[in-house]
Amino acid sequence: MTYQRFLLIGILCLPSCVTPLQGPEIDLVAVATPPPIPEPPRLAPGPTPKAGSFRAWIPRQIQPNGDESEGHWATISLTPPAAEVMEPAKPMPRSPKASVSAKPKPTAVPQTPTEPFTTPSASNSLRTPAASTSRPFVGGQ
Repeated sequence: MTYQRFLLIGILCLPSCVTPLQGPEIDLVAVATPPPIPEPPRLAPGPTPKAGSFRAWIPRQIQPNGDESEGHWATISLTPPAAEVMEPAKPMPRSPKASVSAKPKPTAVPQTPTEPFTTPSASNSLRTPAASTSRPFVGGQ
């Protein structure tokens, strides 16, 4: 069943592949040729630059506020600019260095409680009461 469907679709699509294309013939060489490169601006009349420099064309520029600067030639030196070192007039004050010594030990002695704290437990409740030292011991009783 599916084989018959594929065969029918193939037969219906085949005539569209063999029909001639519509429209005039196009010269592919003319279409594939890139557009000509615009000529660079002519050299400005005047003196040629000295040795160690060259001239560069600065194109016309339009600023965002609408100001225009026309294109012009600029002479640029090949020597690098002098190294400028920015030094403050006087040294800036610095914060003192923090020492990394051990913390001093406290001199006060911690107080210890006079009676130790005991927690009641099941084993303490089963003990027999200890003899009280508040009553004097009377012998023979």
